[in-house]
Amino acid sequence: METQLNPLLLIKPKGITSFFAVNELKKILPKKTKIGHSGTLDPMAEGLMIILIGRDQTKLQSVFLNLNKKYIASITFGVTSNTYDIDINSVLSFSNNIDKIRTLSLENVKSVLTNSFKGEILQTVPAFSAVKVSGKRLYKSAYEGKKVELPSRKIKIYSYKILDFINNYSGQKNRIDKLPTLQVEFEVSKGTYIRSIANDLGNLVGTGAVLSGLQRTEIGKFKLKDALTIDKAKDYLKSTFQTITGVGISWSI
Repeated sequence: METQLNPLLLIKPKGITSFFAVNELKKILPKKTKIGHSGTLDPMAEGLMIILIGRDQTKLQSVFLNLNKKYIASITFGVTSNTYDIDINSVLSFSNNIDKIRTLSLENVKSVLTNSFKGEILQTVPAFSAVKVSGKRLYKSAYEGKKVELPSRKIKIYSYKILDFINNYSGQKNRIDKLPTLQVEFEVSKGTYIRSIANDLGNLVGTGAVLSGLQRTEIGKFKLKDALTIDKAKDYLKSTFQTITGVGISWSI
């Protein structure tokens, strides 16, 4: 006997790994129940994850991984980092090009986004990523200080929408909160690194940039507004499995 379960839409908060979030839910499930998800979010990121529960759902993992995704990104100019974002492992380097930072305008940013970040592009995978090269995760080589040739792959940026741009910079040194910031929504294909877009955008405008915030708002037709916090998701699973313990679970797209 099988029962239909709706996909579990989860809100991952900042500061935890995707693995930790999934593991919190796994504790609620009957032993040996399979669980997976629709794509990792970095610890500094927050937002939507689709949790796949049961053998039939986890078999569909590749389908979910291939869905387009929407993000709201905060990008800070005038600073770079080894991880392309601001995280516990990030080493920040502030630009000395005060004039370039001060004069950075919305028109500059729009022009570069339109010319270089629309449609199919070739993106270099960041050194701090889980992509494997010669059987080893890139981030492990990066932590060890080893230089590895970074692979590139084709991705698609279907659209971008600028939500806000602020530049009140007046020469403050090493103050990330005083640097120009951009808030922008991207719709992208699978495998797109938004922090690589931030890094490349910063290089092209001449100031450097890092990803300073990221929220995933949509995966295919699934939306963040319909998702549950971890605590509410655990309550949902507790009540559901009290009713259908031992019953097979399936869900179809």
